[in-house]
Amino acid sequence: MKQRNVIVLESLINWDFLTRQLAHHFDGSADPPLRLIVGLLYLQVVHNTSSSDTIYYWHKRPVWQRFCGEVTPDQCFINPGKLSV
Repeated sequence: MKQRNVIVLESLINWDFLTRQLAHHFDGSADPPLRLIVGLLYLQVVHNTSSSDTIYYWHKRPVWQRFCGEVTPDQCFINPGKLSV
């Protein structure tokens, strides 16, 4: 998926709806932001990457950070285990 497609998709997703629908599956106080988790899970599936590789690319690609809600790696630590479903 081209980086531009990620930006277009980001604007089409109703992130508030997803957050409301999925929030009960996560402990908001202990987990990273829900949009970050959902965004990384989506990117992991689309790019067919491992959990560790997905987090690595999120660290390196500003477009992925934007897609995941402007959360940057220095703002939030995410354990690769959070991306295991």
